[in-house]
Amino acid sequence: MNKRTFACVVCGLALAGSLAAGCVPEQSQVASAPSPARIYITSVHQVYDNIDTQMDALKGSAAAGDFAAVSAALDKVDAQVAALEGLEVPAGLEELQNKYVTATKTLETAVRQYADYRLNKSNAVTIDSIRESYAAGIQLLQEADNLATSL
Repeated sequence: MNKRTFACVVCGLALAGSLAAGCVPEQSQVASAPSPARIYITSVHQVYDNIDTQMDALKGSAAAGDFAAVSAALDKVDAQVAALEGLEVPAGLEELQNKYVTATKTLETAVRQYADYRLNKSNAVTIDSIRESYAAGIQLLQEADNLATSL
């Protein structure tokens, strides 16, 4: 069997296994559907995973001085912030949503300041102000996470 055929077989088996596992829910899945709160938190995590991906791209682009790629990455971060703001929030989690949105926007401000500083060598922004924005965003994010774990 050549390498290509072997790879196709492995992929086919993996696909079949995942489809079978997904089609036959475990007994606990049948008994209880995910709660709206769990769905919301999962959605928040997905948004943050997407932002993290864009941040990796942004860091590399900024280091390379690639203005167009940084701008594209920032646009994608903006889209994720909008996605976070647009999540359906279950009753009782409005305060948590507000904390996540505020934290994310604060961190986004720090990223924009960094990009401006790194690419434009702007004197309007200092490393200290970037650090302050970042620290404030991290603090707000920790508060949101603490609130989420206490619910």
